[in-house]
Amino acid sequence: MSQKYYKKSSYQKADPIIKIIELFFSIILLPFRIFFKNHYSKINRAKIKNSWYKIKLDLGEKTENGKRSAIIGADRLLDNTMKEIGYDGDKMAERLKSAKEKFSNYDAIWKAHIARNKIVHEENYYLSNQDAIKHINNYQKALKDLGAL
Repeated sequence: MSQKYYKKSSYQKADPIIKIIELFFSIILLPFRIFFKNHYSKINRAKIKNSWYKIKLDLGEKTENGKRSAIIGADRLLDNTMKEIGYDGDKMAERLKSAKEKFSNYDAIWKAHIARNKIVHEENYYLSNQDAIKHINNYQKALKDLGAL
């Protein structure tokens, strides 16, 4: 019986190199995968989208109660989302400060939160339709910045 020798193809020669390159990139990308899994997989996007739909319906009523309900709901939704992600703080204001770098519109979110507080604590606080829409759009942008919408 004679032994037959087969010539290795160029793919078989490159196979160990490809494996090393794959291993290298898996190790490099591992911290990013862990970060995104830990921070963003906790978010229940379907629940958030459903809540957001209700907020938009409230705003669409164009009544004083509808505007108030929409702002309070949007603030609560943002706060709950930050809690789910794991931002530090006992109160919404503290969580906003700890998440400051995540928001492209931090100052606008802060103003919307102040408007929410006035709605809740000041009986005669008036919120114009224009301001309500502006605040809701800012909450929406913040939720998008967090990857929730």
